[in-house]
Amino acid sequence: MNNDLNKETKQNNRSRFFYSFSFIVVLVLISIIYASLAINVGVKINNKKSLSPQTTPVEEKKESLISKDYKPPKEGKTKYKGKGKKPTPKPTPVIPVIVPDDINWKIVFKNINIDNGSVRAVSDAMIMPSNTEVEYEIVLREPGEYYSFTVNVENDGNVDAKIYDIVRSGITTEQEKFLTFEVTYLDGTAISKNDTLLKGQSKTIKVMTKFRDDVSDDDLPASSQTLKLVYKLIYIQK
Repeated sequence: MNNDLNKETKQNNRSRFFYSFSFIVVLVLISIIYASLAINVGVKINNKKSLSPQTTPVEEKKESLISKDYKPPKEGKTKYKGKGKKPTPKPTPVIPVIVPDDINWKIVFKNINIDNGSVRAVSDAMIMPSNTEVEYEIVLREPGEYYSFTVNVENDGNVDAKIYDIVRSGITTEQEKFLTFEVTYLDGTAISKNDTLLKGQSKTIKVMTKFRDDVSDDDLPASSQTLKLVYKLIYIQK
């Protein structure tokens, strides 16, 4: 009977050992599997980090210094932020135009005198701001009527001059059929380009606008017309 008990005890001990050993083996296997999984996960995480773009220390510093809300100042409106008094901008240099002091250019019309017998003007002859130009406004209603005046042109400067151009306007080609617009020197000499006017010299000009005496009936206007006339002399240095 004791032998049977000993056998049974031995069998129980073997069973317990087998179960204990099996349990340990299972634990070891689980540990190995867990460790393997942990290693794989770590490798994947490291791979992702290695694939992500990296910034250099210089770029990181640059990004940290620049605010996301920073906007560059507009050109021409940058405010002075230095220490001390704001510097005064240098003025743009001006290159002077030097005119010799001994040159005096002054040619002018003076002393308009309306001739007796002239029709009453709408606006009498007047010297304009350019000083060598006259304007007047008249109405000539019938043959023989005229408007005439004299004006002096004087060289009050110290430079000899000559006529560069002559401007005479206010009469159309159609009106020239029954009107004349004549300008001469007082002695009847025609005024021409390049006529001289020496320094200190004065000349008298005679201006006459007249309704022709010899106009034909076909050339007579249907009605009287108001004429706004201009006469101008342009001088340059001789």
